[in-house]
Amino acid sequence: GGGGGGDGAGLNDRLLDHDGQSSSRHLTRSHSLTDADAEAGAVSAEPLRADNTAVNESGEADRGGKSQASFLTMLKSVLGPREILIYLICVQFYIAVFIFIAVASKFLKDTFDGVDQVQAGLLTSLPYTVSAVVSPLLGFSMDKVGRSGIFVGLACLGLSAVHITFAFFSDYVQPTAVMVFLGLCYSTCAASLWPMIALVVESRNISTAYGLMMSIQNMGLALAPVFIMPMVPTSIEHQDQYRTIEVIFATLAFGGLICTFFLYLVDRKHGGVLFSGPEKDDLVGQPSPRINPLNPRVSPYLRQQMRFRANQEAQHRVMTPKTPQAIRQQYFRRLRIQSRV
Repeated sequence: GGGGGGDGAGLNDRLLDHDGQSSSRHLTRSHSLTDADAEAGAVSAEPLRADNTAVNESGEADRGGKSQASFLTMLKSVLGPREILIYLICVQFYIAVFIFIAVASKFLKDTFDGVDQVQAGLLTSLPYTVSAVVSPLLGFSMDKVGRSGIFVGLACLGLSAVHITFAFFSDYVQPTAVMVFLGLCYSTCAASLWPMIALVVESRNISTAYGLMMSIQNMGLALAPVFIMPMVPTSIEHQDQYRTIEVIFATLAFGGLICTFFLYLVDRKHGGVLFSGPEKDDLVGQPSPRINPLNPRVSPYLRQQMRFRANQEAQHRVMTPKTPQAIRQQYFRRLRIQSRV
């Protein structure tokens, strides 16, 4: 028994030594594999990092190219023939109004007998007073009537008549009536010209178009006094220079009328949106020339067409016979959805 116990103990010791050696060999092998994997990872990290850098650089280049292309597309959408003509009408019309009002006080006092400094100031404020009262009514009327381009042309024609009257017929008119008529022309143009941008420019670029239009207008208002103010006479002997100034203003207003005519010709090729009125079909959700067809939030007709097209596509997908591969993909898709739930 004692010998058997000694032999069993020796056998156990040999087994433990064998297990310890094998485990140590396994640990050594695992450590060596781990070190080899780490070295391989360290070796392959640089090419991978270089590839990622190249991918990021190419992605940034693609994004830069796309942003540049979108910027050029945006500029093209706000610098079409109709948009440019609208910008030209705006700058010419407002120079003939605002710069004239800047010199109107001295002009009225020097030209009309019995008009002193106080009366000249009151006459100068008449266009703005008339505009404050009449503009909401004109805006409401144009929403009902439409035909913005026609009203812009009439405003330019009326403004040209105002300056021609002051230039050649100042002895036969009352300055109060002419300044009130100037206020009506100013209000008519403001109520009809600015909404035209929303009819010809995509809804996503309207703010850009308005900003560009305001920039061109202010650029003209900044440059015009440089040429007009030195022509204002400083003495009674040179009052004929007022006629030259009024002729310049009349020419600018008439230039706006010419641009309106060309705008009519160009707009005819685009369906006559700017010179047509609202149609009766607007009440039943049909497309209107005064609605931007590219904006689904504005056009109920476009929303209806999009819903109808989506329903047709859904019915087509249901009725179309499916291949075994499509049925298998649909089955696995449902399994994934159920597993998520």
